[in-house]
Parts: sequence; structure tokens; C-alpha cells
Amino acid sequence: MKRLGAMSKPQAPSRYREFQRCTIDWCYAQLYGRQHNGTKRFLVADEVGLGKTLIAQGVIGKLLNRKASHSIVYICSSLDIINQNRTKLDISASPSSEQPGRITLIRAYGASRKRTRFYFLTPGTSLFIKNSTGIVEERLYMAWLAKKIFGITDERAIELFKCNASSFGNKFSDVRAYGFKRLGRTEYAKLQREWRILAKEIRHGSHTTCRATVTSMRLMLAKIMLESLDPDLIILDEFQKFKDILMPSGSDKKNLCPILVRPGVPTLMLSATPYRLLSQSGKSGGPDDVNHYREFKDVLAFLSNDLKTADMLLKRIRKYGGSVQELAKNTLQSRLKQLLDEKRRLELCRSLKTSRV
Repeated sequence: MKRLGAMSKPQAPSRYREFQRCTIDWCYAQLYGRQHNGTKRFLVADEVGLGKTLIAQGVIGKLLNRKASHSIVYICSSLDIINQNRTKLDISASPSSEQPGRITLIRAYGASRKRTRFYFLTPGTSLFIKNSTGIVEERLYMAWLAKKIFGITDERAIELFKCNASSFGNKFSDVRAYGFKRLGRTEYAKLQREWRILAKEIRHGSHTTCRATVTSMRLMLAKIMLESLDPDLIILDEFQKFKDILMPSGSDKKNLCPILVRPGVPTLMLSATPYRLLSQSGKSGGPDDVNHYREFKDVLAFLSNDLKTADMLLKRIRKYGGSVQELAKNTLQSRLKQLLDEKRRLELCRSLKTSRV
């Protein structure tokens, strides 16, 4: 008997074609197989229309049969694609259901009580935090949290977080209507420690420093929320549109990708064009040629999680390509020689016939 409230586990539907079922099984084995010691990163580069989303759905279905509780993060730069795939991947979601699409708000209305938690995010609002104070809803939530942590007055909260939004004061006076929830104990303690670094600016900072203070607070909150996800699976859909996710953060403190996309976290990449295609009309060594190989190398480096391995693979591929080209060249030359010999033979026969006449 099925328990009430339990999330039904999607079975492999009959609409899966044979190649899709094979891809699902192989992908799952690479990401979760006990005998697999790879990087747990897998790229599905099927052409448009061959069912990359169905592959992701099938992998999720197998994952749901593995253990009771899961956290799945889906990242795509297009909100239209997110809305299109939400109910395909999360079978418990209704078409009208909404979820905060910004990392800073994923706990604003309470933690999900579902055994399988889906987070649908865009990279621009959750992984690459620019010098921005965020939307009004984010600032209302941060102001609500700051008031609880620092005991600041409503007037100070409005002064600090309004950031040129004339309606902020009226909305904050009715902030209870938003139904914000306090963070979990661990996340709340982390946020207190992080924000206390800015305690002086939060309590007494001048108007000229408010924007910088709010931007820093938002970045800290985003980091803590990303750390709290602890995903069992990350899906990067159409990742060629946000390729910075493949790059190490280096000194860029606003690139939060490494917090989420870490080595050892199963990551499924979906793209029909994972790197720039080689232009047939471009010159060898030209910009198109260079960009093609650089992007191809970046993808290899991310999949292998090792730049040296990527270099080695690229060298072997280039060597193989050169061998194929040489073989084709030799084959063509050999065929041309045969044709020329045949032509000479025919011309000689024609000449002999003419001389006899």
C-alpha cells in the first residue's frame, strides 16, 4: 500500500527509446556506480530533439530508487526552459507551483519538507553575484533578517536596504505579509558570524556606503545558501550559455560556482553544442580555430577535473585527426594516380588506333 504524502518514483516509461535507455543506464553507472572511480561528471551531447531532458528524467528516476532523501539542483540560463522542464523533472510539482529562483530566497519561506527537494536556479542570479543589491524581495528578506540579528529599527532597516526603491518603506512596513521564515539553526549561526563583520556599517553606516554594505551582505547570504544545498545531483542544462561555470573561480569572489559544483558531486551536463564548432571556412590557427580548441579543452578539463588530462586527450585527438587527414591525403593521391594511369592508357590506345588507320 502506498503511503500518503510519499513521492511516487517515476518508472522508465515506454516512450524511452532504446538509445535513451542505454544512455540513462550508462550515465547513472558513471555518476553513481560503485565500481566507477571517475570524476562523477557526465556530458550528454545529443542533437536537439533527441531527448536530453528525458535522459535527465531517467537518471533522476533511478536515483529516487536508490535512497529516500535527495537534493537535486537544476541550473539553466533560460527561465522559459526552466518553467518548461520543472514538471518534467519534478513530478510532484504542479504547473502553477512557484519556487524562488534566486539562491538568496530558497529558505525565505521555509525549508522544503519534501523528501526529494528540487532547486531550479539561473546562473546570473545564483552563481555569479554581480555588484548588485538584488531585487526588492531579496532586500526585504535581508532587512527582516538584519532586524532580528542586530535589533536595528525599522527606520534604519529602510534607510539601509531601500537602495533608491521608493516603495521599499511601504513594503517593509507590511513585511509580515510576506511570511518570511527564519533560517535553520546552522545557516542562521553562519549568517550571524558573517554579517557581524559588517556590524558597524549595518548599524551606523552612512548613506553613501549602504549599497556596498547590502551587496556584501547579499553575497554572504548567497554563499551560505549554496553551501546548504548539499546536492545529490546537479544538472547543467544548455551550459554553453554560461561557460564560466567550467572555470575555476581564481580570485573572483563573486563567482560562487565552486561552492556548488565541487569535485565528487555527481554533475550531469546537457548540451547539443558543448563547445564552439570548428569553422570549415576559417583559416588554420585563426580566431575560430583557436576558440574551437580552447572551448573543447575547457570542457575536457571540467569533465576530467584535471588540466593535464585534458591536454593529453587533446594531443591524442589532434594526432588521430592528423593521421586520418594523412590517410585521406595518401588515399586521394593513390586514387588520382590510378585515374591518371588509366587516362594515359586510354590515350595510348586511342593513339595506336589512329596511327593504324
